[in-house]
Amino acid sequence: MPILLKDNIATKDKLNTTAGSFALLGSIVPRDAGVVARLRKAGVIILGKASLTEWSYSRMDGEPSGWSARRGQGKNPYILGNPCGSTSGSAVSLAANMATVTLGTETDFMSIR
Repeated sequence: MPILLKDNIATKDKLNTTAGSFALLGSIVPRDAGVVARLRKAGVIILGKASLTEWSYSRMDGEPSGWSARRGQGKNPYILGNPCGSTSGSAVSLAANMATVTLGTETDFMSIR
C-alpha cells in the first residue's frame, strides 16, 4: 500500500525530514521513526513527504495554517481556503486523491510555551 507521510515523521532514506523548514534541508536522521519501521515491515511503500505548517505551528504566533517556507501556502483543493491544521499537507493530498492513505501527527506545542 502506498502512503504519504507528514514531513516531520523521520525516514532514514533519501526523503528529507524538514518539518517544512529550510533549516533542516539535507539533514540526516539516525533511523526511521518507530511507526515508519513498522509500516515498512508490513510492506507499505512510502511515496513521499506531505507538507505541513512549518514546525507544526511552533514557528511563530499567528502563523497561517498550511504555510511552510519549503512549499509555500497549502490550500484545500475544493474551496482554496484555509486547509486547517499543521497536518494540512496530508489532508490536502488525501482530498486531491494524490494518495489513498496519508499519515499526520498531533503536535501541540501550546503546553510547553
